Amino acid sequence: MWSNEHNENYMIFTEPLEFRINPEYAHEDELVQIVTQFRKAYAAGELDEKDYDKFLKGYGEYLIVDKPTFANNMKFMVQYQFGYMYLRYLLWNFVGRQNDVQGKYDNTSNYAPTYASPQ
Repeated sequence: MWSNEHNENYMIFTEPLEFRINPEYAHEDELVQIVTQFRKAYAAGELDEKDYDKFLKGYGEYLIVDKPTFANNMKFMVQYQFGYMYLRYLLWNFVGRQNDVQGKYDNTSNYAPTYASPQ
C-alpha cells in the first residue's frame, strides 16, 4: 500500500512524484501560479526532495498525487532496500562500523578499517 509518510526517501532513490491540481481547485488562479512557480524552481534545481515533500504535504488537499508505477517501485526496491539498507547491514555486521550514526544517504563511510594504521 502506498503511503505519503516516506515521500522524501522515495524521491531520493527514484524520481519526483507526479501530481496535478485537483479539478475542484483548477479555477483558482493563485494555486495554479504557485504550482507553476514550484515546478519551475524544482526544474531549475533551486529545490530538493525535502522541499518537494514539504510542498506536497502543504498543498496536499488541493493536489492529486499519482501513485508510483511498478517500475518505480522496483527501482526503489533495488536501489534503496537492497543497495542501501541491505548492503549497509551486511557491511556493518561483517566488516565492522566506527559508530552508530545511521547516515543520511551522503555516501560517507561508517565502516571500520580492517587494518591497523602504522604509528
